[in-house]
Amino acid sequence: MREVGISEICRLTSRSVAIRGQDDLTGPGNHVVPVEVATEAVARLRKRGLVSAIVGVVLLAVLLVFIYVISPALWGSYLDAPSFVLPVGSLLIAAGLMLVVTGAVGRVRWSARAESVGHFGWTPGVARVDPAAAHVVLVDLADNRKLRLATTAPVNLKIPYEIREGNVLVGGEGEASTLVFTNGPVLAAARALPV
Repeated sequence: MREVGISEICRLTSRSVAIRGQDDLTGPGNHVVPVEVATEAVARLRKRGLVSAIVGVVLLAVLLVFIYVISPALWGSYLDAPSFVLPVGSLLIAAGLMLVVTGAVGRVRWSARAESVGHFGWTPGVARVDPAAAHVVLVDLADNRKLRLATTAPVNLKIPYEIREGNVLVGGEGEASTLVFTNGPVLAAARALPV
């Protein structure tokens, strides 16, 4: 088993999807994920939400300046601009709004998980897929507790079965739980279900 660093936690960046057009999840393997790395991964997702929201706000501010200051100076009004400007502007407004909303949701979602991890820490365990529900894992923790955890939406790409079976780290508790499947290694938001 090999210890991994933050750069090896899958699905923390969009780079592999954007550049290579594929998920960075390569298949199961035996990894050791230090709790410091798992905590850093949660913090990174929390920070990503803030950055996304800020980029969206800046984009919207620039577009507003373009629409209300630059367009009138160039063409008399935004609506009198060349035909390509209105659809491009509309697309950029939609992109800015999407960045603000997804960034705010991500910030809230991962802030709750970061606080939960800070309060309760990480507990190692062994997970197996619940035969009754594919998005649910049953976890036997090292401290002899048993958990039933559902990965929460939005998980954009399904985590393969063979990665969800095996050693895990469970961070936090309740609705703000986090799972690190060490076979990936991949991090996923989760919520506790009744056992």
